[in-house]
Amino acid sequence: MPDNPVPHQPIVAIIAGGEGRRMGGTAKCLLKLGNTTILERNIKRLSPQAGGIIINSNNHSEELCLLSEQWQARLISDSAKYSHCGPLAGLASALSTLAIEQQAGAQMPTGLVTVPSDSPFLPEDLINRLGTIANKQPHKVVCASSLGQTHYMTAYWPLSVYPQLEAFLQRGERAVRFFLKQAEYETVDFAAQRVNGIEYDPFFNINTPEDYTLAQSIIDVSQ
Repeated sequence: MPDNPVPHQPIVAIIAGGEGRRMGGTAKCLLKLGNTTILERNIKRLSPQAGGIIINSNNHSEELCLLSEQWQARLISDSAKYSHCGPLAGLASALSTLAIEQQAGAQMPTGLVTVPSDSPFLPEDLINRLGTIANKQPHKVVCASSLGQTHYMTAYWPLSVYPQLEAFLQRGERAVRFFLKQAEYETVDFAAQRVNGIEYDPFFNINTPEDYTLAQSIIDVSQ
């Protein structure tokens, strides 16, 4: 991540904390679609709207370290105190990192956008649309939704939510949706995408080898 984040543009945290067990332990963000890893696809798509990129992963492989350096992204692990907090561990670790830097005098935007690392088709206007609502309701979390489903970890989080999240986790709570009910949130709906007759959710994520095959087929027909 650049030393001086771009003012008013949110930091983006790509959350890659899962172990990928159903994919044979493979880091899903490093799977290739065409000639490009999913991680690179997402950085290319999101970085023009972002003030900086954080990659949250506990697997600091040589390839991941090289890619983070190439794209000037900061690679962080889950903080030890959040290591058993499930999907919220990556969010809490990223917010903690930004809070420490803000306390040290670094200039920070008001928000953090999180996206999962295994979603290869994120909308190009994702950050702008989430940010539009966040600017109108700056104390609320703004989540993406599609096809009747809310994507709790594809969201714009005000940095001010961190103390509330930390207290939530210290009580032993773990469920993202329960935290969001307490923090209050809005949703922004995104339409399904279609390529040559194949309709897919823009927030489709790869959990299994079958999902990976489907993602490859979408890439193949779109080229």
